[in-house]
Amino acid sequence: MNPFELGEIRVDGPFCDREEEQRRLLECAGSGANAVVFGPRRFGKTSLVKRVQERLRVEQGGVAMYADLFRVTSVESVAQRVARSIYAGIHRHESLLDKGRRWLGQVRHFRPVLKPDFLDPAGLGVSVEAASRSIPPLELLQAVFEDVGSFAERLGRPVCVALDEFQDIVDLREPEIEGLLRGVIQGQKVSYVFVGSRRRVLLDIFARRGRPFYQSAVSLEVAALPLGELAGFLSERFAAGGKSCHADVARFMAEVVAGAPYYAQALGFLAFSGSGEECRPGDARDAMRRLLVQEQHGFEAILQGLTDVQVKILRGLAATPGESPTGKEFLARCGVSPGGAQKALKRLWDLDLIERKKPLRLSDPVFALWLREE
Repeated sequence: MNPFELGEIRVDGPFCDREEEQRRLLECAGSGANAVVFGPRRFGKTSLVKRVQERLRVEQGGVAMYADLFRVTSVESVAQRVARSIYAGIHRHESLLDKGRRWLGQVRHFRPVLKPDFLDPAGLGVSVEAASRSIPPLELLQAVFEDVGSFAERLGRPVCVALDEFQDIVDLREPEIEGLLRGVIQGQKVSYVFVGSRRRVLLDIFARRGRPFYQSAVSLEVAALPLGELAGFLSERFAAGGKSCHADVARFMAEVVAGAPYYAQALGFLAFSGSGEECRPGDARDAMRRLLVQEQHGFEAILQGLTDVQVKILRGLAATPGESPTGKEFLARCGVSPGGAQKALKRLWDLDLIERKKPLRLSDPVFALWLREE
């Protein structure tokens, strides 16, 4: 079988490095401290957090709740997703018999709904339905988070709630939501982990003075993996699948994806499937070409959501990373005015498509490669 995993890595699957990140997050989860986990998209933030939550569950008997707030559209949907995460967390923590006694009334305004799920060990998954539709949205949201705190108080064990893509609550344009959430979770015996890939937006929530969540959580950046360790990991995975991969070839694969975990797994998967008993340099290069084709539709979708000026800036930075995007030569080559460039850069930073650190470059190394070769 192919030893590489596409998409989100299983909590018990092969994992490269991140030992320090796991240690810090597990320490927060076990002690009830809050954490902000940030980094570029496809750098393994979700896999990291879920792995830590699983360790909390197995090693400390804790309860893990995970809610994905990606592109959430309303305050009600935030409440619904968090309520579902409560029941899903209990679902994994307790036996089916115990659930019947404890679930009723656990979340005041949502009812659990069991449904077949063949991926779940118990054969059942969890959804929720509203008990009433007459409750104001913010009151409903506050009640759900109060229910989390009440559950943790009664449980007497560590409870960790991960809110993925937390920065998307800003797009709801609800001025009271941050203050409400900060007020209700403050003092709870719960560790909240706020995860996000739109780093500028996420970090503004926690680092800008005057905002409700200012300095309320430990910050943890998920950066690119060390190339040497990633190359060693790739070679080990090939060996686990019964094939060999020379150190130089593994190093090439680690470097071409610039240490990005998701792309390293995807490239390894394609290289393994396209090679014989040994992965040779040509196999790795061919796998990289296949990866670019595989990601093409997603990259095209990104460009479709941008203005012409923003696309020109991206293409310019992809072609010459590290060059100042406001310099005369860069602007002339891209055909962009200074004012247009400044406006485009702010939007590209907000979308987390480019790094603000020097040297200035695209956040996604494979996206940059695709733009150069398009």
